[in-house]
Amino acid sequence: MYLKDEFLSRIREQIASEERYSAILDEAPKKLSRSRKFLLIPLFIYLLAVFLSVIRDHTLENVLVLWISSVFLLYMANFFLMMIPSFGSDADIKIIDKPIPELIRDFLRLANILKTVNKNKVTIVEFFWNAFIINTKAQARAFSTLFISNVFCAAVLLLMGKMHWTTFLILAGQTVLIVLMYWKVLKAVPGTPGFFTKYGIPEERMGIAKGVHVWLSIGIFSVLTVAILLGGMMLPGMTLGEYLSDVTTMPVEYPFMLAATLVLLGLWMRYMHGVDSAKVMRKMNNTHLSVLRDDLLPAAEKAEGDTLSHLKRRFILLSMNKLLVQEFFLRFPVYSLMPNIVIVADKGAQEILNEGNEDKKITDIL
Repeated sequence: MYLKDEFLSRIREQIASEERYSAILDEAPKKLSRSRKFLLIPLFIYLLAVFLSVIRDHTLENVLVLWISSVFLLYMANFFLMMIPSFGSDADIKIIDKPIPELIRDFLRLANILKTVNKNKVTIVEFFWNAFIINTKAQARAFSTLFISNVFCAAVLLLMGKMHWTTFLILAGQTVLIVLMYWKVLKAVPGTPGFFTKYGIPEERMGIAKGVHVWLSIGIFSVLTVAILLGGMMLPGMTLGEYLSDVTTMPVEYPFMLAATLVLLGLWMRYMHGVDSAKVMRKMNNTHLSVLRDDLLPAAEKAEGDTLSHLKRRFILLSMNKLLVQEFFLRFPVYSLMPNIVIVADKGAQEILNEGNEDKKITDIL
């Protein structure tokens, strides 16, 4: 377990790390401005491709189908796009703070890691859930706008007599589910209950008789929530194949048109994601700095015994929130939160997390 001096040193190191991230966020407006100007290039190429396509075919039908297909493709591929590492970044952020050989030695102590995970199951689940909520908030505006534009394109196709009304209703229904999903995410407050149970579960209502009623309410509300989540995340993939089959019957130049549409929408979405993620992470970074400087450090300097142990646990849990940035040659930055689960392999952190019992229940995050 960390001695007091080492603990204070680690708090100061974490403060320095958060201050470096704050400086990275200060650069966001400049990088996003460069990104906005760069968007003019794919926009020009796209408009040129649309003009040439309409001149040749004298119809907007194929252009609109390609727009709809591109939105679905981006939505389905978004997770994998977020896994692409940064290129040409000047951000001084290490995903892993320890030397690799030392980290490997830590992970070889598998029994200790499993013990820590087992004693802190709800806490670890909460970290991943909060990371999902926080990172998804930053994408809500961009994807909601893209899918609403899909409904507009589908409405034009319907009026042109090029789309059956049932297809239009399916696409509109999927859009409603996706927008509802993002609306729920935007309303959610990380670290508090209410996403699945509407109001959370008061402790006094968890008696046997009242508990049956509570869990029945939870079940109904959860089924609706899961239906929205699954509908928002899975149904677009089923519809995508139908549109792609239409794309394969188009003239030979349309793969280029599809690529131009994908690049434009992908970069626009990336830009909007960057704008909103910078706001979300700025709030997160300010919270971290405030807790570390104004609460944890002063309290740790005075604390002893059990109070100091409690503060160590709070610090470890805060350190499990890793703030990152992903960018390409100083453009299109996206700021995100990654659960720093590697910390459970650290021997000192394990001793702190294994001390006492976990003070969270699954009902605290429903």
